[in-house]
Amino acid sequence: MIELVIACFIGILIGTTTGMIPGIHVNTAGAILFASSSFLLTSLSPEFLCVLMVSMSIAHALIEFIPSMLLGVPQEGTATSILPGHRMVLQGRSKEVIRVVSVGGFGGIMVTILMLPLFAIALPTLHEATKPFTW
Repeated sequence: MIELVIACFIGILIGTTTGMIPGIHVNTAGAILFASSSFLLTSLSPEFLCVLMVSMSIAHALIEFIPSMLLGVPQEGTATSILPGHRMVLQGRSKEVIRVVSVGGFGGIMVTILMLPLFAIALPTLHEATKPFTW
C-alpha cells in the first residue's frame, strides 16, 4: 500500500513538471515510462507503474492550464478552454483564474469518484448491449 502512495506522489511530481513546462506533454513522459517498462518491471510492480501513469496524467491535466493562461502558450487541446482565462488575466485577475481552474479540477475529480458506483453498475450493462455492434 505504501508503495502505491509513493507511486502517486512520484506521478504527481512528474505530471506537475510536464504541466508547467510549455511544449512538454504528459504523453512524452508516458512514452518514456512505457518504453522502459520492461526494465522497470524487474524492480517495480505493474500496479506501481499504473498508479504512477494515472496520477501523472491527472496532475498534468490540472496543472497545464496555468502556463497556458499566464504565458499565453496554449496547447491545441486547451486552446478553446483558456480563452475566458486570458480575458481575466488581461483584466489583472490572474489569481482568480488559477483558483477557478483548481476548484473546477478538484470538483471534477470528486464528481467522478462519487459516480464510480453508478459506473460499476451501468457500464457492464452498456457493454453487453453494445457488444454486437463493436469490434
